[in-house]
Amino acid sequence: MIGVKEENIYNDVEGIEHHLSRDAIDRIGDLVQFFEEDQSRVQELRAIQKKNDEE
Repeated sequence: MIGVKEENIYNDVEGIEHHLSRDAIDRIGDLVQFFEEDQSRVQELRAIQKKNDEE
């Protein structure tokens, strides 16, 4: 959903589990829910990511 490369997902998730608090993980879950509830939000995120990648 957020554009992390497939080959990085497992290691990133493992790192999150070991280095972030439960509260931080819950807030990330809230962000995922925010994007899932309205696909136009995901499209807006993709546009921002594309712009930032071009800079």
